Amino acid sequence: MLKNKKREFLYALSVFGPNLIFTMLMAYFTSAVNPQNLRKDIALWAWMQQGGVYAVPIVMTSIFGILFTVGRVFDALIDIPLAAKLDRMHNKYARLRRPILLSIVPLMISAVALCLPLTLTPNSAFNTFWFFAVLIIFFSAYTLSMVAFYSGLSGICTDRAQRARVSYYKSFIDTVQYALAYALTPLILSALRGSGLNVMHIILFTTPLMATLFIPIILSKGHKDTGASPDLIPETQETPEKTGIIASLRFVITNKAFWSWMLVAFSYFIGLQLFLTMQNELISGVLQLPAQYAALLNAAAFGPVPIMLYFYNKLMRKKGIRFALQSSILAFAAGILCFALGSAMFFPDSIAPRIIINIIGGVISSFSIGAFFMMVLMIPSQVAAVELKVMKRRNSAMYFAGQGVVIGVAGAIATGILADTVLRGAGEILVATSMAGIEGGMYNLPLGGFIAPFIVAFFSLVAFGAAYLMPKSYDTKTIGKLFDANYAPNDEDLADSEIVEKSGAVEA
Repeated sequence: MLKNKKREFLYALSVFGPNLIFTMLMAYFTSAVNPQNLRKDIALWAWMQQGGVYAVPIVMTSIFGILFTVGRVFDALIDIPLAAKLDRMHNKYARLRRPILLSIVPLMISAVALCLPLTLTPNSAFNTFWFFAVLIIFFSAYTLSMVAFYSGLSGICTDRAQRARVSYYKSFIDTVQYALAYALTPLILSALRGSGLNVMHIILFTTPLMATLFIPIILSKGHKDTGASPDLIPETQETPEKTGIIASLRFVITNKAFWSWMLVAFSYFIGLQLFLTMQNELISGVLQLPAQYAALLNAAAFGPVPIMLYFYNKLMRKKGIRFALQSSILAFAAGILCFALGSAMFFPDSIAPRIIINIIGGVISSFSIGAFFMMVLMIPSQVAAVELKVMKRRNSAMYFAGQGVVIGVAGAIATGILADTVLRGAGEILVATSMAGIEGGMYNLPLGGFIAPFIVAFFSLVAFGAAYLMPKSYDTKTIGKLFDANYAPNDEDLADSEIVEKSGAVEA
């Protein structure tokens, strides 16, 4: 199926549409319906505003954050039974195609429904429960398609090198979709200022991109779902043993290479998701900048990513996954702190320092953006593939499900609890300014937005420390020994070393 690099790139491209919609919804949806921290260009970001100064929630703010958290936790937990079902299917093409075909229609319908509130009445109970019900459908369908894509990677790639290439392509494509979501979208909205369109209309217009999910269906054309193409263990051509859901979970949870990575992912993703869900408010409220500057700052963050990925891969080969990942985590924390340090709190009279400091912060954090999304694909697929080879067990979907649970719960904490429930209701800081055009000589700076970067940095440092529990390398020899201390690596395993010394010799 992935017989050349063109097909590898196309496979990585297949979740571009769903991921773009998911990214935009997580970035803009909650602030559109509960926009208490917005200050600039309110009409572009929120469904309702009052007096051109303050935005009005169209959901019940007292319970919406809780319901959103419940939705994200449900999204995380549903990964487990879906993954168990997929892992029990012997045919790798059936595991890939059937979930995608089942998910694409409800995924598109629910994405459209999230862009269409029932009413624009402030604090509407109808909207609150409508969005909650639709979010459950959206999260379930999105999870089904993602588990199929991720678990399919272990089955259709021939070795770690190919999985690494697909992970690299996926990271590059993720960077593009993040640039579209965070840099191009503000530019489009700025150009449409005064037309009555807001960010949710932009999301609605992009939903046809969900069709990229059909790419794996097309690539696997000619491979039958049953009988013709069983998923066999390399070399032995044996059929992997069937594993029950409890046993599968136990194997995933007790694997040192994986649970240590999950600790890192949990801490880091709380910070990452908190930043992403409040990024709009950071620029509009904390930096007090209009939409066009959001495009400039995000261009600084996402533009260098392809180059940064090249250096990240070089660093990973020289020092190992753990060192490279820790470096990217520190870069992320430093870059996000610039939102507070370069805010209107410290530079109330000039926007130039705010822009310059945050452009520098964006360039610094660009080293981490593609790296993390590369790791969430590369590590589980590599661990699952080594387990299949060494232990003759197939748990590929369950590894991604376990990761999905951890990241989903982290996202629920970041978005539903920290962002919606705590930070968006934290009040304001009054900042004096002599800048011309500022009525009353004061900025109304949202307190929750100002302290958010410090919370992000804290969780990043926790992730940095947790990374010391991870193996230094995730090559086949290292991970194989974790599954079976007596595993004797073959020549192919020894050649699959991740860390290379300057002399060119493989590090022991």
